[in-house]
Amino acid sequence: AYQQIALHFAGILSGSIGIGLLCGIFCTIYFWALRGRQTAVTEVMIFFTWSLIPYYIADGVGCSGIIAIMVMGFFLDYFVIGGFQSEESSWMEYMA
Repeated sequence: AYQQIALHFAGILSGSIGIGLLCGIFCTIYFWALRGRQTAVTEVMIFFTWSLIPYYIADGVGCSGIIAIMVMGFFLDYFVIGGFQSEESSWMEYMA
């Protein structure tokens, strides 16, 4: 019985992580392709709208939408917002 529970948990977890990563990749490509072509308000609205996509996909296939959104958020934080920049360069841009 515990083995079935563990397999079910692992399946839901890995499916949710996969959905979050795929949606994060597609969202990154979307924002990269439309870079500089949207107003700030439109970009924020679309950013929030993208968070609904992994939730509903995960919910539709029986996975956890919350985990999918969390994984996509980590992915977007690093690749869209700019987590790969050094702290010193962002501090210098802030001071300029």
